[in-house]
Amino acid sequence: MKPKVEKGIKDKIEKMKIKIGQYYNRTAHKREPIVPGDDVAYRKNKTWEPAKVVNRASTPRSFIIETEPNQILRRNMIHLRKSNRSDNCSIHTAKVCQQWFKANTDLVRLETPVNSPDLNPIENVWAEMVREWNNIYPRNIKNLDRVVMNKWEELRNNPAYFESLYRSMPVRLNAVIDANGGHTKY
Repeated sequence: MKPKVEKGIKDKIEKMKIKIGQYYNRTAHKREPIVPGDDVAYRKNKTWEPAKVVNRASTPRSFIIETEPNQILRRNMIHLRKSNRSDNCSIHTAKVCQQWFKANTDLVRLETPVNSPDLNPIENVWAEMVREWNNIYPRNIKNLDRVVMNKWEELRNNPAYFESLYRSMPVRLNAVIDANGGHTKY
């Protein structure tokens, strides 16, 4: 006796595997590949620390990285994030931003700790923009647009505000250094 195998069953199984895989991965985000020479952030306890990828490791999805104090470690891809060393905000790592930085080579980029809004004055601008929203509470897109534009024009007409943010940078830098890259009052 020989078992009877239905024709085309292997194709059906393969199609089913693909369908199950698509369903299973429906919320997965595609990650940019990591290659030697990339600036990355690696997970150290509950924080992300800066490092540079030296090479691929012999195990799958693993890399050899060099940390700031010249320590060599092996880390799995799940514990690594690509970084441009600005503040690790996704809008700063977008392709259009990267292309702009490449085209504007005269711009000197300040190396800051990964995930450090303490050194990004735009965070203060955003905070100033939304400060009064609790009182106004825009109820629709049109009102929100009006509120944002009015506040932006108000800030634009106050160059002293931006000057104060600019002048605060040395103090911010020293505060982050004193906090060993940790949280500051800014």
